[in-house]
Amino acid sequence: MKKEMKIVREGALVAEVEVDLIDSDEPWAPFLSVE
Repeated sequence: MKKEMKIVREGALVAEVEVDLIDSDEPWAPFLSVE
């Protein structure tokens, strides 16, 4: 897993959150995890 910062927007609010990038063999990889 690789840690990365992402910007998340919900309406008028914005937050920078740390997510884990989960790499796999799936076509939609990498997946994001905020745990």
